[in-house]
Amino acid sequence: MLIASIIILSLVVICFVATIILGRHPKAKEFEIKTKASKGLFAIGFVFYFIFGFLFSAVVVFLAAFSDKTLMVFVLLILDGIFSTLTLLLFYFLTAQFEAIKGDKLYIRRFIKIKEFDIKDVRTIDAVPGGYLITGMPDFGFTISSATLHCGRFMELLEERSEKGFSIKNPSSGNEEEALTEMDQEDLALMAIGKEFRENFPRTKRKAMTVIIVSSIATVLVVLGIGLAFFLSSEKDRGIDLMILAIPLGLVYALAIAMIHKNMDKQLNLGDRQLGYLHRFDNKKVKGAAKAKWKVSLISLSAISVGLLLLASLTSAAVFGLSKPVPQEHLVTVSGEFEYVRKIGGRNSNYAIGLKGDATEYRISSVYYRFLDDSFFGEATPGMTLYLALDPESEPSTLKYEGKTHWTNFYTIKSDAKEYLSYEGYLKAYNRNADIGKGLFITFASMSVVALASIGVSYAVYKSRAKKETIEINGSSN
Repeated sequence: MLIASIIILSLVVICFVATIILGRHPKAKEFEIKTKASKGLFAIGFVFYFIFGFLFSAVVVFLAAFSDKTLMVFVLLILDGIFSTLTLLLFYFLTAQFEAIKGDKLYIRRFIKIKEFDIKDVRTIDAVPGGYLITGMPDFGFTISSATLHCGRFMELLEERSEKGFSIKNPSSGNEEEALTEMDQEDLALMAIGKEFRENFPRTKRKAMTVIIVSSIATVLVVLGIGLAFFLSSEKDRGIDLMILAIPLGLVYALAIAMIHKNMDKQLNLGDRQLGYLHRFDNKKVKGAAKAKWKVSLISLSAISVGLLLLASLTSAAVFGLSKPVPQEHLVTVSGEFEYVRKIGGRNSNYAIGLKGDATEYRISSVYYRFLDDSFFGEATPGMTLYLALDPESEPSTLKYEGKTHWTNFYTIKSDAKEYLSYEGYLKAYNRNADIGKGLFITFASMSVVALASIGVSYAVYKSRAKKETIEINGSSN
């Protein structure tokens, strides 16, 4: 997991540099006007990326290097990959997106590709809450926030050079039908879709919120269930960790649900035609609706599949490639008088044993001490001779604790009278941990295959639904 965490941290740094470079191209001087995200939004994106991307990744690397809490590190590694990816996408979007004008051409970039359109093809410019909605043909529609830098000048040039020479429509100032100077069949179709969406909005909102709430509760319950299963078994510490993790997870979901619920109502401030354009693909009869949903499914399922394959690769590397049990014949034995035993880091941590006159502290990983005979803690007394088996190829780590300067792991322990952890016990613990890793690998790999298979099913559904589309709207079918 240390190698995986270092790889993620390296990718975070590389992607940050690449994002800055890509965000500066093309240069503003190549256009008459070029917008960019406001300084406030850019600062927010940078802070999120620094905290949840770089800083989080650095912490995970540190824990992977110095902590034996395998479950915690693995969970944090997964969260690190998710948060790093999401914050990178947020920062890149804020850095790279722009709108620009040069001559009679309009340029837009939302992710990677820069799209070029003729300004004469602009059909509508509408005022919407927080900015403007601009539509055109073919396949032409985007919003721009009024907080975007250079937004005012951009809108002035766009209005001046549009072939229709129309002014920005604000449906809140009067009847939208009266504001339309050129009522055509497409406008009527969009208004009908908008009215239908407005009428069905309470039911649509209720369904959407139900799906979000149920899926959120299900996720939290799954985490709680797994934690409870661990707790009822011999993995009580890990079970408590997972059940505690469910608390902040539930709070995040609750906050997200509250924000979504609040923001869903804002779109009702739009006029019927604007609402119809935004939700045109929600109508199954509009040409291009099935394809739009197919694209969303393709991107989502591909991302899920790749993410699951990455997790499967990490677990397979940890289980099958990077970790092997230490052969018994390779172990060496050290002995000495028992001095102390201490627990490091609270729950899910190591036990450390000190031997009198020995500068090295000997630790047992949380993976193995569950197979350590509990009687050791009551029977170990100063002066008792202990025999510990070590891996001679393992480099000791530095330490400062009551005269101890280094620490290393041990794998078996016994006294003259009793064996507290045998080599067979060590192997049993190792194999049990490996079985958990194999189970995770099989689970992640299987889920990835299901996600890939779902892409084929989604494509078949798209082709079937596309045959039933009858409403033609410019910029919809492509």
